[in-house]
Amino acid sequence: FDDAHDSGLYDWKYLRHLCDKQDTLWQDYLDKLSAANLARESNVIQFKSL
Repeated sequence: FDDAHDSGLYDWKYLRHLCDKQDTLWQDYLDKLSAANLARESNVIQFKSL
């Protein structure tokens, strides 16, 4: 497949930002999840026989 573009979805400046700020961005994400009472892990459904 060739879409005739020379680059990916994100420019190099943005990718560098993600790399440089990875720890801070990740912690911000986790803090927002916690504040919303959410978690990265999905809820596990347990089935019981009747």
